[in-house]
Amino acid sequence: MGRLTLNVLLSFAQFEREVTGERIRDKFAASKAKGIFMGGTPPLGYDAGERALVVNAEEAETVRFIFRRFLEVGSVSDLADDLHDRGIKSKRHTSRKGNTRRRANSPWRAGAGAGQSDLLRNHSP
Repeated sequence: MGRLTLNVLLSFAQFEREVTGERIRDKFAASKAKGIFMGGTPPLGYDAGERALVVNAEEAETVRFIFRRFLEVGSVSDLADDLHDRGIKSKRHTSRKGNTRRRANSPWRAGAGAGQSDLLRNHSP
């Protein structure tokens, strides 16, 4: 097979990969815009329902406690140590500084998850 033919075939293959990637990204974006949960570990305070996030009342109370405690303590490091001492953990990791900071700055906590529709905004526990 000549180099020219091979290059043409490789160009078509690369184009097809790019088009497929765009379609997948567009589908994810459309699903998020509709408020459909796209998988992964749900944030603390939520459970994965049927294609949507559902508030977990027990974890929601834990999230409220964490934020009240943060207002009392005023420091992410001290809060992480306090949560560790109390045995409060996230769904995947122990509550250490990086995870605590990430949770405190999460748009989900403000009720405005990335890509969420107006219907789901302010649905935070």
